[in-house]
Amino acid sequence: MNLKVLLLIHEGFEEIETVVPLDMLRRAHVDVLTASLSGNVQVMGAHRIQMTADCLFSSLQSYDDFRGIIIPGGPGVFNVLNRTDVHQCLRQFNRDSKWIAAICAAPLLLKQANILPERFTAHASVKDDLPQLRAESVVVDHHFITANGPGAAFEFAFEIVGALLSKNLAFSLKKSMSYRESVL
Repeated sequence: MNLKVLLLIHEGFEEIETVVPLDMLRRAHVDVLTASLSGNVQVMGAHRIQMTADCLFSSLQSYDDFRGIIIPGGPGVFNVLNRTDVHQCLRQFNRDSKWIAAICAAPLLLKQANILPERFTAHASVKDDLPQLRAESVVVDHHFITANGPGAAFEFAFEIVGALLSKNLAFSLKKSMSYRESVL
């Protein structure tokens, strides 16, 4: 059985936060299904880059085959905060202790679904709604991986690969891509 991950795409998604984890997971031979939260498989990103999702989220019958879910941030998160179908999906992933990865403003969805982990990070622009967020770029707490924004997209993606598969594979991906962590 192939390892499968669900990646949600909403109108106004942050492109880097979507494409980097998608690319890294596919390089690691993970089957990633992209699901549109809009009524169309064509989804426009925050910076006018359009993606074609594999399917509509509403067409999914079950989440049983997935080992994890990824939710990118971007201004479009605010338009899907009250989607009860998304909340139910996230709650099921949480009940099943499957990996839940949210970046930028997407941890707001975790809060709305009442599954926000104790330790998490998010973009500074949502600090008023998530005052307990940590100043770290990526935080792992049990089966949750959160990141603070586009600048953390690679670190976020490598953490997801490490959690789903292995830290050694994440390191190998870094090396094969000539990825060098910042020394700022």
